[in-house]
Amino acid sequence: MNMKIIEYEPQFKEDFVRLNTEWITQYFQLENPDYRLFENPEKIITDGGNIFFVLHDDKVTGTAALLAEDGGKVYEIAKMAVTPEYRGKGIGETLLKHLLDYAKQHKAVRLYLISNTTLKPAIKLYEKLGFKQILGKENDYTRGDYMAELFLTV
Repeated sequence: MNMKIIEYEPQFKEDFVRLNTEWITQYFQLENPDYRLFENPEKIITDGGNIFFVLHDDKVTGTAALLAEDGGKVYEIAKMAVTPEYRGKGIGETLLKHLLDYAKQHKAVRLYLISNTTLKPAIKLYEKLGFKQILGKENDYTRGDYMAELFLTV
């Protein structure tokens, strides 16, 4: 499989929305924070974060975002999705490792994420890569009942 990871370009906005809408509506329902990000994903980048896409033979099969906080010292991993027919093929792990490398290169000291305990394969992946569950802060998502963090050594 010919796979590469690229950074956000405006022509991929609809793919970002499509991939995230697919997984969210499969398990939950879209919420106001989802709609806000879908309207203007470029804000993630102008706020110091980034969005990445996995391409297989030029087909977008996955995406994830890093939302910058504290001047880029902290990133929230958000909107990570893989299209259904490509799940279970290591794309999520490859993408998450890319996010970790990117955060290290940009001198971040901490990554965190908000998820849901019903998403067992995702939580297993986070823990495999060193994330530890924490008691979370209040978050904007009704579905957000799991929070994990990873401190980076740069």
